[in-house]
Amino acid sequence: MVRNVAYAAIVFAITAISGLTQAGEAGDYPNHAVKISVPYGAGGGIDSISRIVGQKLAEMWHQPVVIENRPGAGAIIGTQAVVNAPPDGYTLLMTAGTLAVSPTAYSDLPYDVVKDLAPITLVGSSPYILAVRASLPAQNVQELINLAKEKPQALNFGSPGLGTLSHLGFELLQFRTGTRSTIIHYKGSPAALNALLAGQIDMVLDTPAALMPHIQGGKVRALAVTDARRSASLPDTPTIMQAGVPDYEVNIWFGLMAPGGTPPAVLDRIHADTVSALADPDVRKRFEAQGMEPQTLSRRQFADLINTDVKKWANVVRQAGIEFQ
Repeated sequence: MVRNVAYAAIVFAITAISGLTQAGEAGDYPNHAVKISVPYGAGGGIDSISRIVGQKLAEMWHQPVVIENRPGAGAIIGTQAVVNAPPDGYTLLMTAGTLAVSPTAYSDLPYDVVKDLAPITLVGSSPYILAVRASLPAQNVQELINLAKEKPQALNFGSPGLGTLSHLGFELLQFRTGTRSTIIHYKGSPAALNALLAGQIDMVLDTPAALMPHIQGGKVRALAVTDARRSASLPDTPTIMQAGVPDYEVNIWFGLMAPGGTPPAVLDRIHADTVSALADPDVRKRFEAQGMEPQTLSRRQFADLINTDVKKWANVVRQAGIEFQ
């Protein structure tokens, strides 16, 4: 009995010390610079919102928040740098929805997106706009579907790259509508949009930030948005579901993650402060200027979103018969 009592006391002491350690880690966090790894090049949408969030967190923490762009290998390089970093909250990842595609796209992915990364919070999202060249005789989604069914493979869709969310979002649209069009892969969204403006292709899925100037200028026509809700940028444009396509929702999300094994108390502190940062009116205004809507989720909800999307896009890839090289 004495040994049992002693053992219980030791366990209690270890638990108490562990709790104090975690509380201390969160209590004085951060006490030096924090790095946010962005696995994409400078100047893009994810880079911009990372800098907006990073600047606000730096003001709140009174510590530098350094944005480190590490593009390459389909975002693997920048993501793996975070996976391999010490799990102390001082190296974070600003990732995008394509994270959920990577387990299917890369058979030799050097990390597990579910096990090796700790979700903190969703940061923002943006819908795609289904837009067509101005001369295409389709004024709405149903007319576009009819055209695609009358002449299979005759319409051309401009993809910003194999396995991108735009590409997979269009594959999902084809599956939901029973249509087949020719998909042309370009090296990025700007190249696909230029082809649309030149009349070389018929349609794209792209962001409001990229398309709005051309929609307002009458060079392209917006048929629908891909989110479950209408876009504030295009309040009179229906969602694809409202246009008659059931069970269709695609958006580009951005979120903050940490290395797996980061103490929960530290994750909770980063989550709470990021939520506060995103509630700032100036931050919201700067997000909206990028065509983004600030959004947050609990750590559990964000993890569920990632798990759901991994399964969703794996299913789309299988149904479309996409082969990644």
